[in-house]
Amino acid sequence: MQTPIRLLVTLLSATALYVIPGHAAGGELEEIVVTATRLPQPLESLPYSADVVEVGEIQRARPLLGLDEALQGLPGLLVQNRFNFAQDLRISVRGFGARSAFGIRGIRVLVDGIPATLPDGQSGVDGIDVGATGRIELLRGSSGARYGNAGGGVLLVETLPGEPTPTVSLRGAIGSDGYERQQVSLSGMSGDWNYRTSVSDLNYDGYREHSAARNRQASVRLAHDAGEGSDWLFTVHHTDQPEAFDPGGINLAQADANPRSARDANITFGAGEALEQTRLGLRYRRALSDRTRILWRQYATRRTFDGFLPFGNSGAIDLDRMFFGGGLQVEHEPDASGHWGTLVAGIDVDRQRDKRQRFNNDAGQRAALTLDQNERVSANGAFLLWQLEPSAALNLEVALRYDSVDFDVDDQFLSNGDDGGSLTFDAWSPSLGLSWAVAEGRTIYANIARSFETPTTTELANPGTEGGFNTSLDPQIALQFELGARMTLGVHSLSAALYRIDLDDELIPFELEQFPGRDFFANAGATDRQGVEFSVRSTWHPNWFTEFSYTFSDFEFSDFVTDDGDDFSGNRVPGSARHQYFGKLQYADDSGWLGAIEVARVGPITLNNQNTVATETFTRIELRFARTIETSRWRLEPFVAVSNALDEAYTANARINAFGSRFYEPGPDRAVFVGFEARLASGSR
Repeated sequence: MQTPIRLLVTLLSATALYVIPGHAAGGELEEIVVTATRLPQPLESLPYSADVVEVGEIQRARPLLGLDEALQGLPGLLVQNRFNFAQDLRISVRGFGARSAFGIRGIRVLVDGIPATLPDGQSGVDGIDVGATGRIELLRGSSGARYGNAGGGVLLVETLPGEPTPTVSLRGAIGSDGYERQQVSLSGMSGDWNYRTSVSDLNYDGYREHSAARNRQASVRLAHDAGEGSDWLFTVHHTDQPEAFDPGGINLAQADANPRSARDANITFGAGEALEQTRLGLRYRRALSDRTRILWRQYATRRTFDGFLPFGNSGAIDLDRMFFGGGLQVEHEPDASGHWGTLVAGIDVDRQRDKRQRFNNDAGQRAALTLDQNERVSANGAFLLWQLEPSAALNLEVALRYDSVDFDVDDQFLSNGDDGGSLTFDAWSPSLGLSWAVAEGRTIYANIARSFETPTTTELANPGTEGGFNTSLDPQIALQFELGARMTLGVHSLSAALYRIDLDDELIPFELEQFPGRDFFANAGATDRQGVEFSVRSTWHPNWFTEFSYTFSDFEFSDFVTDDGDDFSGNRVPGSARHQYFGKLQYADDSGWLGAIEVARVGPITLNNQNTVATETFTRIELRFARTIETSRWRLEPFVAVSNALDEAYTANARINAFGSRFYEPGPDRAVFVGFEARLASGSR
């Protein structure tokens, strides 16, 4: 770790003390405001690591298979699983989320301020329409003091607002491996109302055998400016994914010989899923006075899920889920001068109700019922955040939150006994952050925070066929220290961060021989995580933009002895890459041309606790080209995107501690996507 530490110290010193010459032709960078912090703040004064991705980087000339297309260049972030829709996108931040076999753990996901994270801590992004996404914020590091049950950070997705005038937008694309995607949206403004509706349809045969998917989404976003500092935001989103097959993990020999192949058992047992989800959200903000504001949110989400796992015994799942809740937040400035800063107090109340059944899997058909239980999760949290500026150059934040998460299971399948029961996890999560503007456009910051992360209801499953919860699992507790710096000068933006995380009872996945493809979990004793994150973005000329980021991750078990006596102390924690690099060169001009090349290089990802297996280092190159054409009535933009341009073999998704060495899900070879976007605005001539 010495070399990365020296590197970071050098970068921090350079950031705080020196000037990088700017190029006046590019103009000054605009101020970026971050809202995922609960209290909107300029990015430059934030005492935490954060990144913001705007709509152009999310959507322009991209196939829109997943959010990872826009996120892959952010430091500290490892994104996998773009091509397996049955498992959903896997995102890990500073190692949080690496344990997940599907979906996201340890990261709080919000869509327009409405939770996409369950009360038990599990998140999914299969209910997010990338084509309707206008902005993404990522807070890296502990978010426990703000949001409770999450140690890795916050991913905030903002949907696109309506256009200033009524506008119809059409988007269509086709590509390799049977890719087809269409999207239609209607948006505009009428008086104090702003609206957008969107419908999309994605069909994908998949690179690998048994990996086809279809995903249809519809959304409505309705905003109202009620005047006098008040506004409403109402959102509805529906996802229908009637099929998403899972090709499964395969061993290295099979991956090398035939990367398009699926695991035999996944085909035999029809592994995959079908789901429907509907989310309703309401957000209300109001200024009660010049110094007091409130924010209220209410939401409800219904999700039905049918899944088939690649084994017979209890390998079919029927899940009917409802999660809902609300929150109230009050912001108050104690005095008009602002000397005492801003106080934020709030409560969050979230509920989860699952009707879970499992059946034997008879070649992709439900057979005998083996589990029938009702699961309830109740999460209650209260927090207090105090932000103040002791001087013009200093920004201090103190936060404290208390959470109580109750799990309860009611066993309805009593032929093998009553496995019902309950668990309660509660924790205090404090944080302290300080930023210092040492000169104009140059800031150093530090923070310390404690967070907790409960097992999810899925992770609490007993290792076997019996129902109930695994009462031997404990939540993982993290204490994080971070030191960082930012510099903005002219057209250049540089950031660097060094962190250390001491983690107790880290949740680690494992598989059993009789249930291959299904993860169970155990607590490790203690884990040490250290890392370096660095990025620099520059607009060298009005038409030329470059970006570079580097991530160093050193995660190891400091104390981990299993019940079987295996001692993994000193080994690397599986699921993370030690080195990651990303670079981008982009050209865009006023005449409408866009050309971009993105290069991502990911070092070996450790695959098991023994550290005997890892993925190979790979480099993936993405190309994007687009041309905007203005006509008398339409604004047209045809585009071409090339993924994995060098046709390199790589692992798109690494399965951790997989039984039978089935660690690998190969990624597609070179893929080409061609499409267009067309907009017609009212009043065009």
